[in-house]
Amino acid sequence: VYVNLGPGPYWALYRPYHLCNLETPLSIVRAVLKGETTLATERPPTAETITVAKRDLKAGDTIDGLGGFDVYGMIEHAAIAHQQQLLPLGLAPGVTLQKDIALDQPLKYDDVALDEYSAIVQLRRMQDQVLSTFV
Repeated sequence: VYVNLGPGPYWALYRPYHLCNLETPLSIVRAVLKGETTLATERPPTAETITVAKRDLKAGDTIDGLGGFDVYGMIEHAAIAHQQQLLPLGLAPGVTLQKDIALDQPLKYDDVALDEYSAIVQLRRMQDQVLSTFV
């Protein structure tokens, strides 16, 4: 159990991950009871998780899910990802490739056929439009 940290009284907790089951209720309480904005910033993004091929991919392939066999994520500067039209990792699952992509090469928007009716694609398009003045 990760809650039992030993006899204490002091601990150093390094978390390269989020403990959603603990953080989510606290964020809700802060938002509802204190009127605080949580999980949001007014600053533009500085980084983007882009999609990179785990293996040689062929036109016509459909990308499997996150953590699957086809792609992995890498962090790139948001401005570079925007300028080079690199595909955000969150949009990759289920898309069909329109071009061959070599191992360890990043995917671009033009490399895939996105479902423009998908909620996540529509939300990402809105986000990109709002943030276009920052990059």
